[in-house]
Amino acid sequence: MPYAFSALRDAPIGLFDSGLGGTTVLSKLAKLLPHENILYFGDTARLPYGDKTPAQILEYSAAILKWMASQGVKMVLMGCNTSSALAYPYLNSLPAFNFPIFDIIRPFAQNLASGKKTIGVFATPASVKSDMHKKMIQYYHPNIEVLTVSCPEWVSIIENGEIEKAETAFQVKKYVEPIIEQGAEALVYGCTHYPLLGHIFRQAIPDYLSHIEMIDPADFLIQKAMQYLSDHDLLRQNIESLGKTQFYVTGDTQLFSDNMQRIWGNRQHVEHASLLFTEKLKIV
Repeated sequence: MPYAFSALRDAPIGLFDSGLGGTTVLSKLAKLLPHENILYFGDTARLPYGDKTPAQILEYSAAILKWMASQGVKMVLMGCNTSSALAYPYLNSLPAFNFPIFDIIRPFAQNLASGKKTIGVFATPASVKSDMHKKMIQYYHPNIEVLTVSCPEWVSIIENGEIEKAETAFQVKKYVEPIIEQGAEALVYGCTHYPLLGHIFRQAIPDYLSHIEMIDPADFLIQKAMQYLSDHDLLRQNIESLGKTQFYVTGDTQLFSDNMQRIWGNRQHVEHASLLFTEKLKIV
C-alpha cells in the first residue's frame, strides 16, 4: 500500500465550532472512534457566531478550513450549525480543499426518522434567519411541520459558565413551553452548545410529555463521518493506541481550558491559533 495513503489514515479529523459547543460533538466522536486523532478548533475570539452576518460567518469558516488544510486533516466536521447553515454550500464547492467537509444540518435532516408531524428546532438568530434547518428538513420530509426558535442568550450563558443559574432555567423554559404548546413531538438542538442545557430542557418539559424526544444532530453527523471513513478505507489502523485530541482556540486559552474542566471534568492543554483573512468571499 502506498505510503501516502497509509499516512492519510493517521491524519487527524478536523472539528470546529465558534467555541465550546463543538465539544458536545467531540465527546461522542471520541467515544465512537477512540483510535482517531482529532484537531478541535474553537474560534473563541469571534464568538458567538449567532449574531454575525452571513458574510462574516463565511469569512470565518473559510479561514478555519484553510487552517485545517495547513494541518493536513483528512476530513473536516462543521460542529457549528450557524456555519453549516450559512457557509457550507459555498465552502463545499471550493476546489481549494482536497478533503471532505461535512456539515451538521444535512445528515440530520436527511436521516431524521419520518412519522413525526411537528418538531421544534432551537437555534441561534443567524441560523433561524437563514431558515436552513426548516428548508433541509422539509426537503427530505415535506410533511413535517418545523417550528424554529431563535435563542440569542444561550451561547453566552454557556460560555460564561452560567448554566446552573436560576435565570438560565427561566430562559430555557420561556422558549420551550410555547413550542410544546404548539404540539411539537420532538425538540432539536439546533446549536451544538445547546446539549449542555439538556438537563434544563428536561426540567422544562412536563412529566406527562416525557415522551417528547430530544434530538442531537451531532449523532447523524458522526455516523456520516464514520461511514465515509469506512467506505474509503481511511480509518486509522493502529488500534493498539488511542487517538489524541489537540485543542486550538483563537481567544483565551486558559479560559477555554477552565471551561473544559468545568463542563467535562478534565483540563486540556489548549494552544492559541490565528486565522488569516486573505480574501473576501460572498454568498451568492
